Amino acid sequence: MVRGSVSVTRAIEVTGEVSSSAEELYSYFTNDELLLHWLCKSASTEPVQDGDFSLWISSAKEEEPDVYGKFINLIPNQTIQLIWLDRRYQLRSLVTIAITSKDDTIRFDLYQTGLSIEIASDETFNYYSQFWKESFDKLLDHLST
Repeated sequence: MVRGSVSVTRAIEVTGEVSSSAEELYSYFTNDELLLHWLCKSASTEPVQDGDFSLWISSAKEEEPDVYGKFINLIPNQTIQLIWLDRRYQLRSLVTIAITSKDDTIRFDLYQTGLSIEIASDETFNYYSQFWKESFDKLLDHLST
């Protein structure tokens, strides 16, 4: 008898383009101070293989971070991959950011995968879809000033 299991997951994909350099864009995903311009209210990052990160999205640093995890794959100016743990939603997922040159612009693609159907209710899925869209709109606004 063959035994196994099947799981169904959801994924979020967000794409954008900006007139910037790959180096500048990469730094906005890995630098504590630059993250404050578009993603969170406070941040602590150690952007090295297996380095930790913590993000305070809805509050200051007095409390535990809303999101924390590890950098698991870093290719400077190309790829950032994180284990993303969200205390608020009891969520564990994988976030991958790919940065590529396209003509005179830089394209970035974010994939948040591993959102199991059981864990990622419509509320959680919708929250993260909107969260990434609004965050990237802020990032593009900031980079264009």
